[in-house]
Amino acid sequence: MIKTTTRLSTTALSTMTLFLVAFINQIAYNLVIPVLVPLTTPQESTVFFNTSFWPVDWMHGIAIAAFSFSALVSAPFIGYFSDISTRKRVILLSMIGTFLGFLLLIVSLQLHNFSLFVLGRIIAGACASSTAVVQAAMIDCHPGQDKAKSLGIIALALTLGMVLGPFLGGIFIDPNISSAFSLETPFIATALLILVNAFLLMRCYQEPAVRLTDSLKKPGFFAAIVELPYRCRWWIIAFLLLELSWSYYFFLTPMVLTHTYYSSSTHIGLFLLMLGLAVCVGLTLMYQLCARFLSIQQILLGHTLVMLAGLLLSTVFFSATIYWIIGAIIAMSLATCYVTLLQLISDASPADRQGTAMGLCNTMMGLAWTISGVSANILFQEFSSSTAMIAAFILIPIIVLALKRRAD
Repeated sequence: MIKTTTRLSTTALSTMTLFLVAFINQIAYNLVIPVLVPLTTPQESTVFFNTSFWPVDWMHGIAIAAFSFSALVSAPFIGYFSDISTRKRVILLSMIGTFLGFLLLIVSLQLHNFSLFVLGRIIAGACASSTAVVQAAMIDCHPGQDKAKSLGIIALALTLGMVLGPFLGGIFIDPNISSAFSLETPFIATALLILVNAFLLMRCYQEPAVRLTDSLKKPGFFAAIVELPYRCRWWIIAFLLLELSWSYYFFLTPMVLTHTYYSSSTHIGLFLLMLGLAVCVGLTLMYQLCARFLSIQQILLGHTLVMLAGLLLSTVFFSATIYWIIGAIIAMSLATCYVTLLQLISDASPADRQGTAMGLCNTMMGLAWTISGVSANILFQEFSSSTAMIAAFILIPIIVLALKRRAD
């Protein structure tokens, strides 16, 4: 009885630690978003203006892309290394790399050197993709029926960090709140958060089992990907399609609210906040409720259909209130499908490939948001609010796959 209680306490402590690691990681990423515009826009700041050979008009895009692209590329590698080493070691090394990246960002501000700033963003982005390892570590702690619940916990941490990060970043650059705040403050705060993160991981997280580290017994990186089961690879493609559909809707929404409903920037911000809260509800209450009565394939199929219907309805000219309600339904169904697909991918992956599979999921997510971020405005200019139909039709292969697997 004592051993069982101790094991439960250890698992609970590790779960809380991984939640905080994911939460602080996401806050650390989003904390700097409000400062990138004044840093890289010559009309608002002269921090980097005329101090490097970089095209001035491209500075903001380069600063964003440097982080996102390096994270997209590095995610499967970091996930793979966590499979052949230990989760704790890989996450800790990633934190050290992210910390060094943010130190370089602070130095670049002191030296007014945009080249160093880009290098810091690349290093920080490459190392911050350890979210895949955090997901794999949570799966290690909660195998079996608790897997989806545990993945929902990590997704909830990421969503909360996404919502709170820009808010806190805006506070840290506001001199009206404190004369000590400046453009460097969010980067300093992020570096300190990363140190707190590392301390929590070292003190509180325990690997649930001894992991084999003999590289002779492990496949190479590309072999680990190619040898993933056929069903796992199809679910990863479905995950890409889900994220592509959601990201198109997310980028489309501010345009629709502006051009169709004439909403102010404040109302648009509140709408996006509402979407974040609806995602939190979907990750927790909605999924848990559905799991009591439906199989995992039924949950995926049902909520994909709901999401598709919501996207199609959003192309109809309703009142702004109804558009908000439809948006909340889409966000809750998206969150439920997100958790369900991650569980299906994990279930279809061998126990020693969880990090690799989760790393590929993070890469698919980054790829989806990159594609939609580049093309959403172009599609909106061409098709207006009907762009949501494109987002809806992207979901059809997921429905077909869910129906096929349910029949199997």
